[in-house]
Amino acid sequence: MFTEKISLDEHKYDLLMLVPLLIICSFSLIFYPNNFIVAFANSSEFNVIAVGDWDCNSNSESTVKSILNYKPELILSLGDNSYQSTGDCWLDQIQPFRSVMKIILGNKDKPEPLSNQYMDEFDLQSQYYSFDYENIHFLALTTAIPALLR
Repeated sequence: MFTEKISLDEHKYDLLMLVPLLIICSFSLIFYPNNFIVAFANSSEFNVIAVGDWDCNSNSESTVKSILNYKPELILSLGDNSYQSTGDCWLDQIQPFRSVMKIILGNKDKPEPLSNQYMDEFDLQSQYYSFDYENIHFLALTTAIPALLR
């Protein structure tokens, strides 16, 4: 799980979410073990958390508690949300912050009943989409669609 306060200026920035990578463009990115810092010019700030490979077990329960402690304004789920045949358990776990979450689907989310359940829950028309938050434009793209990899 990555957490960091993001400070923005009046410019628009683009973020591209790829399973399993989060690629950030148009600004500085500094990596530290198990953490990263995104450097922007000053302005407003918000908390964003990016999490992948959730599953539905005691580790994911711990992740949920951690997320609740940070009180993020935006949560990015980077795929492989559930390792089960349905997303019911994972969807129940994320309920406290579901309203501030955006997702992409990973290879573990590929089977159609599961991917359809997630797409319905998050009102997605496709497994790739974009959205704006503050003055950042996010592009969400699953790598689990073979035609997109050509």
